[in-house]
Amino acid sequence: MDGVYDWFAGLATIGGFLYFLAGFLAAYLYNYCKCKVRHRKMRVPWHIVGIAIGVSAIVITTLQSSVAYNTAQQTAIEVQNCQREFNGVIRARAKISEENDRWSAIQRKALGDWLRTLIYPPSPYDEMNPNDPLRQAWALELTEKYSKIIQQAQREQDENLVERTKHPLPEPTCGR
Repeated sequence: MDGVYDWFAGLATIGGFLYFLAGFLAAYLYNYCKCKVRHRKMRVPWHIVGIAIGVSAIVITTLQSSVAYNTAQQTAIEVQNCQREFNGVIRARAKISEENDRWSAIQRKALGDWLRTLIYPPSPYDEMNPNDPLRQAWALELTEKYSKIIQQAQREQDENLVERTKHPLPEPTCGR
C-alpha cells in the first residue's frame, strides 16, 4: 500500500492537483498544436476527460480518507499508551500515599490512645491523686511508650521521604 500511496500522495495536496492540471493542459496544448500543424480538426473525447477527472477525484478523496484514518489510528494508539503511562504513575503515587497514610494513622492512633489513657487512667491510677508519685511515674512510662511508637512512625515517614527524594516518580511524558 505504501508504494501506491507514495505515487499518488502528492495529488492529495493543492500543489499536486495543480501539477496534475498543468500536465493535463500541457498535453491538451501539445495535441492542439499538433493538429493545427497538420491542418486537422482536433477531436477531444470529453467523456474520457470527465472519466479521468472523476477517477482523479475519487483517488484524491480515498487518499485523504486514508491519511485521516491513519492519523486517527496513530493518535488512538498514542492516547492508549499515554493513558497506560499515566495510570502507572497514578498507581505508584497512590501506593506512596497509602504508605504515608498508614504511618500517619499509626501516629494518630497512638496519640489518641495516649491522651485517652491519660485522661481516663485504668485502675488503680484513676483513684489516685494526679500529684501522686506512683501515678506520675505511670504517666511518664505511658508517655515514653507512646512517644516511641510515634517517633518510630515518624522515622519511617522520614525514611520514605528520603527514598522518594532519591528516586522520584517519573512524570508522564505523553504528548512530548
